[in-house]
Amino acid sequence: MPGKLTDGELALICAFTSDCASIASEGNIMATRLTVEQRQEAARWYNAGMRSEEIASRLGIRPGSVSKVVKEGGGVLPEVREARKRRGGSYDLAPLVSMPLSPEAKYWLGLLYTDGCICRQGIGWSLSLGLAETDLASVEGFRSFIKAEQKIHRRKQTNLGGQDIVYLRLYSTVFADQLAPFGIVPQKSVSSRPGEMLRESPDFWRGAIDGNGWLGLDVRNRLFLGLAGTKDACKDFWAFCHSITGTETRPTKAAHAESWSLKLSCRNAAIVMKALYDRPGPAMARKQGKALGILSGYRGLDANRDR
Repeated sequence: MPGKLTDGELALICAFTSDCASIASEGNIMATRLTVEQRQEAARWYNAGMRSEEIASRLGIRPGSVSKVVKEGGGVLPEVREARKRRGGSYDLAPLVSMPLSPEAKYWLGLLYTDGCICRQGIGWSLSLGLAETDLASVEGFRSFIKAEQKIHRRKQTNLGGQDIVYLRLYSTVFADQLAPFGIVPQKSVSSRPGEMLRESPDFWRGAIDGNGWLGLDVRNRLFLGLAGTKDACKDFWAFCHSITGTETRPTKAAHAESWSLKLSCRNAAIVMKALYDRPGPAMARKQGKALGILSGYRGLDANRDR
């Protein structure tokens, strides 16, 4: 589908080295064996702007050990920490995760849940949101909402109809703790569940559909709407849809993969489409426009009952 990236594709955007990688070379020195001078040198390198991966390579240690080594060598200078914050390092997602969550925050959490990527990077975490160039406005909207100033990057991708990927990448040591309560975790496409505070929110599910869902009219002019994800996520989406439609259509597992999906059609799809897209708040322009266009010509909803 246009605009859809897998976690694997987004992981390629997160240019970093996993701290889980094994040390194969016999010449590598474990972090615990570094001298005081080496630790101090690591701190100087880091404060001078050297990347964690380069520091790890020079010292022969795991990238995941750099944070501790730098701290033991004198730590990060306050002015360096502030500079990293301004350009994407040590970034704080407070506008997104502060409770109580706003409807806008729930939407962006839904989009991140399906189309975001959080990965280990050196001494912290990398968070990326990447979409096809067609949906650049959504990446810009997310950047604006969290009050970030980082540049949106482009990357060539051959499997999106020739479109570039546009993505925003941020870095912080606290992303994992901030996002875990909402189900946004590393390898979330394998096993994750939306946070309880999100499961009944139409704004969250609109974001999820924008990221990893589909909607439209089939060849027989019947409405359809669906979402793909983990088993738990699809069960939660079913519970939301059941609460407003009474549908008994259940999620199904893909024949040759671990992914699940829930697919609705006709009137049930129209009711959910209306609940998600015929309301104020952020949305992917491409999908919202399509949804509202379909609903404008659909006569199967009762104006008073199906709100």
